[in-house]
Amino acid sequence: MHLLPLLIAPLLSAVPVAPPTADVVLVLKSPRADLPALRELLTEASASAPMLNPARLGTSLSGPLQADLLDAGSLEAAGISLDAPMALFFDAQGSAVCLTAKGKNALERLDATLGATAPAARLAHAGAKLSGTAVGKTWRAGYASKGETLCIASDQPDALPSLKSAAEAMAGKGIDSSKAWKSATAGLTGSTLLYVRSPDASAALELKPSKAGLLARGRAVSAKPVLDKARDADPLGALSVSAPVAARAVLSAKLLADPAGPIASALSFMTSMACPSCDAGITKALHSALAPRLFGSLALLVFGVDATAAGLPRESYFLAPHAYLLGLKDADGARQALSAAIAKLQAGGARLAADDAEGASGWAIEVGPRHLYAGISGSVLYLANDPVARTQALTAAKVEAARPTQAGSAILRGDLTSAALRRISVLDVGKSNLLAGLYAVALQTGPLLRLSTFEVAGEPESSGNTHLELTWTLKPIPSIAPPAPRSTVANPP
Repeated sequence: MHLLPLLIAPLLSAVPVAPPTADVVLVLKSPRADLPALRELLTEASASAPMLNPARLGTSLSGPLQADLLDAGSLEAAGISLDAPMALFFDAQGSAVCLTAKGKNALERLDATLGATAPAARLAHAGAKLSGTAVGKTWRAGYASKGETLCIASDQPDALPSLKSAAEAMAGKGIDSSKAWKSATAGLTGSTLLYVRSPDASAALELKPSKAGLLARGRAVSAKPVLDKARDADPLGALSVSAPVAARAVLSAKLLADPAGPIASALSFMTSMACPSCDAGITKALHSALAPRLFGSLALLVFGVDATAAGLPRESYFLAPHAYLLGLKDADGARQALSAAIAKLQAGGARLAADDAEGASGWAIEVGPRHLYAGISGSVLYLANDPVARTQALTAAKVEAARPTQAGSAILRGDLTSAALRRISVLDVGKSNLLAGLYAVALQTGPLLRLSTFEVAGEPESSGNTHLELTWTLKPIPSIAPPAPRSTVANPP
């Protein structure tokens, strides 16, 4: 029996400390083994995006510990174990990093830093000791400790809620006890893990960083199945288009019929823009009539940025020219359903005109000074917010029906995305906050985007969950050949 604690200890030390309310958790099960590859990726990426400099990031994340969390040597010098998990979590209250101390050095270092900045604060919560600096009732920074476990919070409006959440996690009410975590991480054995949670779904990914990019594999868990298996004769199965963003998926039958799902939401958006005062029953009737006529495949194609949409009604919708495509198994029935809905919208006051671009049976629906384009072309129903995007999407959709290689896939082409963002000029920044934000993104990430490609592939699991594989491919910075030396030979007379 005296051997039992020795056998259990390694298992307990492998459990990351984070609260079940965490929205994002990054876990390094063995900082000694995991940090070098992560730092190598960040170092390579920071050559094009300085904000990703690992030394700067690591130091900012450590707060009052004043160490580089992304450097094994710095952590060890600060008294942190490199063989116990490190977890960085974010939730609605803030963020914290949780580590395992090795000796007294880490706590002494924290107390020395905190004691020199502001009045000290002390508190006991859930069996843990909380120490920090406070102004009134607001904690500027601090840490929670219990045994060798240590969680640090800083650089947020109030660090105390995050520290209390961490203390509760130390007491056995951590994320590892939540159903969402268990479902998402089941079967994952990777040493570096990323967990993301939303109200409707959760996902966990094993990360394999390197100088050439990032490979990730894992699972997304949701209440309803998202994807269906790829099938033959998919109208969008062979779709291929060179666009900044292109995504395609075969949706599950439950999601197609869901009145709050993506299909119903897209139709509701279309009808509300066409006729804000029209009865919501138009959308319900259209969705009910269309759902059984859909093949199940959906595509989203984003073709760039249109800065001229700034300041117009529905600015955020028209800022990115794009098109939705829905594969049909009964195009005639879908055309009748869409025509009936359009007639009701027109009777309710919608302003629209026939639109037969690319041989489609469609309509141009007036939305302020812009138009929304909807119709059917072959075995595809389309919704587009821009005439050029509509034409490009319908041209790309003129392919033979085929089985797609994956049930779900998406690609962000960094070079095309960067080129689209560069179309925003400094003169556009004052037109809208959204454009100003995109302009800032272009300045900060443009060089990195030009070297990057992001791809996602998804397949349905028998459990109804989704198997995910993500790839970030990072090209090396092109070398610039030095100029040829000038000739020292004098020209002949």
